[in-house]
Amino acid sequence: MSPARPRATMVVAWMIGNLAAALLPPVYLALGTAAPVLPGLPGSIVYFPVLGLSIVLCLLAAYRDDEKRGYFATCRLPERTGDEPPAPP
Repeated sequence: MSPARPRATMVVAWMIGNLAAALLPPVYLALGTAAPVLPGLPGSIVYFPVLGLSIVLCLLAAYRDDEKRGYFATCRLPERTGDEPPAPP
């Protein structure tokens, strides 16, 4: 049940970028200075919500890419025949 085509290169690159930004301490240390990036907000306060938003959007893009590739069309549950016992409450 493999997908029809490989995952989009842009989504893979975005995932790798998110992984690098989340796991590499120099990025956080460089942004962790007391100098504000935005008026009144230090870099570390801006870094975490922006990175979190990027990760969530990347996961949504990967889901949409899987839909376009037809991955979920091959993952259907078997049809019920009526011979099965009733589901527990």
